[in-house]
Amino acid sequence: MKKIISGMLICTVLLNSFSVIASGEELVKTETTGETGLVTQATSETTTNSTEDTSSVTEENTSERDSSTSSTKEESLDSSTNSTTEEHSSVSETNTTDSKTEASQSSEVEKKTIDQDEADYQEAAREGTNHKKGTYAMKNGISSRVARATVANVYANDPNLPGKNFIDVSSWNGDISVAEYQKIKSYGVTGVSVKLTEGTWYVNPYAAGQIRNAKAAGLKVSAYHYSMYVSAATAQDEARYFAQAAANSGLDKNTIMFNDAEDPTLTNNGRNAHANSVAFNQQLKALGYKNDALYVGKWWLTNGYIDTSAFGRDRVWVAQYPYTPDSSMQWNNDHGAWQWSSQMYFPGLANYEGRPFDISMTYSNFLNMGNSSGPDLSKYYTTNPGRVIMKNDDTFYQDVAFRTPSWRVKKNTLVTIKGIEYSSAGIPRLVTDQGYLTANKGYVLAAQSNIDLYFTTNPKKVRLKSDDYFYADPEFKQRLSKVSKGTIVEVEDLAYTQSGIFRLKTAKGYLTANKNIVEQYKGLEDIYYTSNPGQVITRNEDTYYKDVEFKTKANKVTAGSVLKVTAIEKTKSGIPRLKTANGYYFTANKNYVVATGSWIANYHTVNPGQIIMKNSDNFYGDPDFLYKGSAVSKGSLVPVVGIEYRENQVPRLITQNGYLTANKSYAQKVVPNIKDYLYDYPEYVVMKTNDYYYQDVNFSKKGESVSKDTLIKVLSVDYTENGLPRLKTAKGYITANKTYVTKLVSNSDNYFTENPHQIIMRVSDKLYTDVEFSNASRTLSSGTVVPVKGIEYSSNGVPRLKTEEGYLTANKNYVTAAGNTNNNYFVTNPKKVKLLIDDSFYNNVEFTKKGQAVKKNTIVEVEAIEYTNNGIPRLKTNQGYLTANKWYVAKVG
Repeated sequence: MKKIISGMLICTVLLNSFSVIASGEELVKTETTGETGLVTQATSETTTNSTEDTSSVTEENTSERDSSTSSTKEESLDSSTNSTTEEHSSVSETNTTDSKTEASQSSEVEKKTIDQDEADYQEAAREGTNHKKGTYAMKNGISSRVARATVANVYANDPNLPGKNFIDVSSWNGDISVAEYQKIKSYGVTGVSVKLTEGTWYVNPYAAGQIRNAKAAGLKVSAYHYSMYVSAATAQDEARYFAQAAANSGLDKNTIMFNDAEDPTLTNNGRNAHANSVAFNQQLKALGYKNDALYVGKWWLTNGYIDTSAFGRDRVWVAQYPYTPDSSMQWNNDHGAWQWSSQMYFPGLANYEGRPFDISMTYSNFLNMGNSSGPDLSKYYTTNPGRVIMKNDDTFYQDVAFRTPSWRVKKNTLVTIKGIEYSSAGIPRLVTDQGYLTANKGYVLAAQSNIDLYFTTNPKKVRLKSDDYFYADPEFKQRLSKVSKGTIVEVEDLAYTQSGIFRLKTAKGYLTANKNIVEQYKGLEDIYYTSNPGQVITRNEDTYYKDVEFKTKANKVTAGSVLKVTAIEKTKSGIPRLKTANGYYFTANKNYVVATGSWIANYHTVNPGQIIMKNSDNFYGDPDFLYKGSAVSKGSLVPVVGIEYRENQVPRLITQNGYLTANKSYAQKVVPNIKDYLYDYPEYVVMKTNDYYYQDVNFSKKGESVSKDTLIKVLSVDYTENGLPRLKTAKGYITANKTYVTKLVSNSDNYFTENPHQIIMRVSDKLYTDVEFSNASRTLSSGTVVPVKGIEYSSNGVPRLKTEEGYLTANKNYVTAAGNTNNNYFVTNPKKVKLLIDDSFYNNVEFTKKGQAVKKNTIVEVEAIEYTNNGIPRLKTNQGYLTANKWYVAKVG
């Protein structure tokens, strides 16, 4: 910050520093120019994005592109015409009388001022400036760099200084860690004001981290904007820019938002800095940021540039630097805060002697309010605990802000932690492979480093390897009965100590989970099916045997096969085997087979590789579907990693996003090359070659033929047993293979898809020799009447008009039906119309044979538009053909 020079000191400097002033001002300019480099990349990136956005709207065929070009030419012509007119006007003005010239001088001066304001603003925008706070706040006609040279360095451990309530930071301060903020806080600092923006061209790239870490350290956070406005309008624009950056940085609308009004641009050329600053702050209020505030140099107040009463003096932060600050000073205490130095150093920071900070003290309750003081970090893990035990059921989140829940996690689960991150509110989160997890010590407990020596999941049964005891509590404070070596104990659940060690909860008390003292026990019934399960699913590829002793192999069995079991038989050594319906024997080991029910035919048991969702559903965080994850929409293509088999329960599909239903009514198996097919329900398709309809989805019975370029409405997409998609139509099934069919262009209402027979060119456009529009032949002028032989389609489903000489666009913006020259007819299907007069249906499109009468106000559903040989549109209905003339029918709905 700059130091205020007042009273006799001003005179002294004025008398002795004239030779230094110029060089000092050059230094300001040099440093400012150097600072602009920080935003150059952001500016160029913005330009690149804009270019990409523009390119994304390029028209799909050359005829439309040609039209766009002609439109551009017309616009350019208009511009040159206007320019020429203005030049003639200027010449005329110079030939007017002197009195007229004098009368216009004041308005010309005013216009020049406005133009200069805009020019200055655009110049600043082009430079992409990023000023340090206080660069001009001290400026009073003398170089602020000269003034700054006299500001003393001050150190936070010096007790004889004014109040150290808050600092302000910008990109010039770089990254500041939580630990560094905590060190600054230890000197009594309670807040930080972070620079977010400048003008409408700069956003502090460090702001998000500076805010996040300040909150994490428990500091109150406010924000400031370095203002460059030259009018009320540009002030409002800057306020909007500031507010958007605040929202993007996670600052809520209770945040104190400072308007840093110090740049000479605000007052140059007699600009009204006060009125424009008021406009800025009022715009902030209008955007919901009610805690607007103002930063300004004392010299501006002395010279009357701004009247702080209009902002509320308790909301005004005044900059004024004494040469030798001390604890007795309370300058500017008629306002909310005083910035008294830009040379504050905090011993204990790395390289602290090269890292000066701006420092301020507060007077008003308003500026003491600040933002949230942040969480009590003593209640959170702030260093990686390695692994934690869940104290209760909880949730993983997809984002550090905990806005999007992911999977649920059960009580007593041991979770591996990869690191710590902080939310924008400064709340620590645990980073895991499953997402973000709470770091609150009330919900998670750091496990001991030797936790692998203990059971961390319920072993169900354990056997004692040595004598031990049951205890009344997990902390083993009260011993109960003795348990002897070799005793088998059933385990109900896990528990944990406050030091992060697991215990086994049993019916008789708590028991050690140490694997050196207890071991997991499984009896015969735990390992094998000892009673007939009815039917089982094979977990892996395996083999049938012809005998119960497994001496002679029979057939291979693939993973996911469903086997019917007729009985359990045992080997001579007592090992159970499954006797199956085909007379062979199969393993009864539960690690290889899982019992299932009669409903299993409705579910996938063999990994389908990938599926398409037949209905919308959700992923889940567990196979029991207790913890709902993200939604998955109908038609989504989902890769499947595997299948989770569950005893006497339905299987689940395992995906990268979680568990998914294996129900065939929801999950449709598809072929590996599914992307070679139209599987995402194309409402209309066009035949690329001649082919056939089929009467069944498996194409076992051929129907009638279908010709190339036929437009077909698709009723649904059905699948063969192997997952091959077919398109169901009113006449049967057709292939969905993209080699044979293509999807009709999405904006098909803009094109003729029925032969109009004759068209009139609405604009000049080109004729092409091929349907893909790759070779232009000649240009057809606007108004040309062209006979049309039929409709054909490009490889990507765009309709074209086939003529005697070649192909022409079917886009209704470029051509119209010959019978619709006055645009009196519907040429796009209105779906429903209401009769405006009594009329009749006709039995043919040419209206040569009248059908039944239809009364005024009758509502009729329209199937399609068809055209007479002369290009007159007709409405095709299930009762016959009806006029498409808008004088006789009106669209409904």
